[in-house]
Amino acid sequence: MRRQRDGLRKEKIIMLSASLFVLSALTMTGVYVKEKNESENDGYVVDLSAIEKQASDKAEAVKQAKEQAEEQAMQSGDLDNDPSYQEVNSGKVSNLAEDSIQIPGVGNVQINQNKESAPMQNAARSDQAADETEPEGKTDNEAVESSATTESLVTYQFDDAGTLQWPIVGNVLLNYSMDKTTYFASLDVYKYNPALIIAATVGEPITAAAEGEISSIYTDEEIGGAVSMNLGDGYELTYGQLDNIQVGTGQNVHVGDIIGYVAKPSKYYSVEGSNVYFKLTQDGKAVNPLNRLQ
Repeated sequence: MRRQRDGLRKEKIIMLSASLFVLSALTMTGVYVKEKNESENDGYVVDLSAIEKQASDKAEAVKQAKEQAEEQAMQSGDLDNDPSYQEVNSGKVSNLAEDSIQIPGVGNVQINQNKESAPMQNAARSDQAADETEPEGKTDNEAVESSATTESLVTYQFDDAGTLQWPIVGNVLLNYSMDKTTYFASLDVYKYNPALIIAATVGEPITAAAEGEISSIYTDEEIGGAVSMNLGDGYELTYGQLDNIQVGTGQNVHVGDIIGYVAKPSKYYSVEGSNVYFKLTQDGKAVNPLNRLQ
């Protein structure tokens, strides 16, 4: 009986010891797991107050940067009258050139210094250069227009006392003849002749016989290349059998200026040979140029 009680006591002691061991082991395991979880979560704690403070610091830095930019712009001009400044303050997007400043904790902050864009600067420089280089008085175009206007305003006079210079030195092959017909060998006909036909050599220069304005340049089957010149007072000179004409319509010419060069004769003057066709008219009616030649 006593042995039985001793055996029960030993079993109780063993069970109690085992229970205490298991409890201690569980307690130690729980403490270890808790400490481990806390150490792992240390890097993931979100501090909202720090984020708010950082955002506030950046907003304050941006505000200071804007005030600094406005102060710099005030030193270079009046912002109230600057359209670019008004656009920035009204919230509109501006394409003006920007610079940046370094702010600790924020980084680069773009600031507007109210500079003109590159195209506007180039345009301003071009206008300024044009103003600096343009001479006082008339521009080139104005000078050309003024010259043309001056030429067109020239009034030539060729009255009954007006004289002519010979357009070329040579013998008269056919005289002016409007009161009776004259014989044309190339055509083998008799007909009236409203001009002087002056012998010449191909390539010789033909000069202006008087001052006047070139009224027309054309080609005629009978007289070949031709130039008509207004002398004033209804008088007009016509030069024929021309090549390599040197004048232009509307041009003012003076006595002795080259009108053109002698061409090969047309078929109407193939027998007579190379020549200068020289005709004078008054109000469209042919007159004898020989009476005016000196």
